[in-house]
Amino acid sequence: MRADGTVAVNDRAAVVGADGSGIDGVWACGASVSVVDVVSGQAQAALARAVLEDAGYVANPGKNTFVHRRVASAADVGTSDYLTPPRHWRHAILGMGLGTQTFTHTSISYNDGSVGKNLLPYLRSVDASRLPIQDFYELPRTQMMAKFVAVAFYFGEIDRRAFRAKFDADVDADVDADVDDAFAAEAAFVKARGLMHETGGQSGSSSALSLTPEGAKHFAGVIALFFAPSVQRYLVNRDPDHATDMDVARKKGAQAGRLKTGPVDVS
Repeated sequence: MRADGTVAVNDRAAVVGADGSGIDGVWACGASVSVVDVVSGQAQAALARAVLEDAGYVANPGKNTFVHRRVASAADVGTSDYLTPPRHWRHAILGMGLGTQTFTHTSISYNDGSVGKNLLPYLRSVDASRLPIQDFYELPRTQMMAKFVAVAFYFGEIDRRAFRAKFDADVDADVDADVDDAFAAEAAFVKARGLMHETGGQSGSSSALSLTPEGAKHFAGVIALFFAPSVQRYLVNRDPDHATDMDVARKKGAQAGRLKTGPVDVS
């Protein structure tokens, strides 16, 4: 830990997500992070949290970014600027640049380079004077709600006011209604099992359904409860020993980096 409050990270250090999955929860500097099992990941996450909290950094359970107490506020909760405004209000996210995401009220899209994390597809689209969009999905309301909740878990909580604002509800009405209506069984389950509980949110002034420390231990499982039914069915029925979907994605990414023109065919 440096005197200015920043954290010094060497090429072997990483902060692992609370569930040990390493997805959206691992930050490393120029290093390859080995896959760890859930128990080891949880131990590393607990150690990282203890070190950061001892240095004055705070984050509610399940949140994998921290902010120092001296600058923490309702406006600065220690997450990227591109996440915070859409979480609280109606704003859509317009992604500009390699692999970025655009998230509107009815659709989600990813720019060229998202698969394979390669700059060449993006540059080819720019040179051809076309929008550098790799994938575009117009989604039904159920999937959009599930996506919103997935993003909300960056904060370790589902902010009810933000949920209502995103989906055109009256924010001046009963703020407890919409999340519990849209995810009635899921909300009841996580509260009954002690995985999430009612709080005033990170700002202290907005009703939120927040992860408990126990819920943070089962981070990936809690998020999966809020997936759209079609996604849940796909995952439940997926046979990891015979599935080829990840191989197709890797092939698409590799080809995207090699091809000079035209779309990628992975059929």
